Amino acid sequence: LLDKYLKAHEGKVIYVDFWATWFSPCRTEIPFAKELHLELEQEAVVFVNFCVKSNHNTWKQLVSEQKVSGINYFLNEDEANVLSNYFQVQAYPTYILIDKKGTIVDYSAPRPSSKDLLKNRILNTIN
Repeated sequence: LLDKYLKAHEGKVIYVDFWATWFSPCRTEIPFAKELHLELEQEAVVFVNFCVKSNHNTWKQLVSEQKVSGINYFLNEDEANVLSNYFQVQAYPTYILIDKKGTIVDYSAPRPSSKDLLKNRILNTIN
């Protein structure tokens, strides 16, 4: 399952967002994430968003209307359980930082709204 979603991004830092459409703190981070993605678009980082425990149609509509940036995946219940266990997700939103070698360096990375802190953490992980 990890290969399916993350293998294509080997050699880049991966910032993973586990989120749900029904939880307002997750939705609140969307504009901050878009801003950060624009600032780091020339860097070796990929933003991967895993939507979990949500309605598929609601997710599609929200991603389209909010122009959610990054690579967006909707996980079915089984996929959500497997990846949530692997990444030790206990709440939403949860942010994970993975280095270029595929090693998880932060199971509780800063939120996009903590832009400067997160940007520095990502850039330090790239370098």
